[in-house]
Amino acid sequence: MKKIIFITLVIFIALQSCKKETTNICGVKDPATELPWLAKIITLAETDTTGNYYGTIYLESYNGENVFWADMMMGSGGLYGHWFNCDGSRVVMDEAEGDIARATKKNIIYTNE
Repeated sequence: MKKIIFITLVIFIALQSCKKETTNICGVKDPATELPWLAKIITLAETDTTGNYYGTIYLESYNGENVFWADMMMGSGGLYGHWFNCDGSRVVMDEAEGDIARATKKNIIYTNE
């Protein structure tokens, strides 16, 4: 009887440790829908017929903070790629320091490519 209780306890503990951890990005679980400014960009990308919002949005890290890289022109007249912090403010990258080249492009938030 003690063996059955012990085995049941071990299985229970093992299953509890397998729970999926949710990653919190900018204080939300789903930034694509819960960050209004980002949801707006994605809506524009879904309905765009000009090509200005064609591309991918990535989650990156810059100076220890979450930032988003919209690899899109976004009506800028040809400037490709825009960086934003969690509140939607633009982040200025220093190309001379290689900041832009450090983008990993691993964490896709949205794409229409």
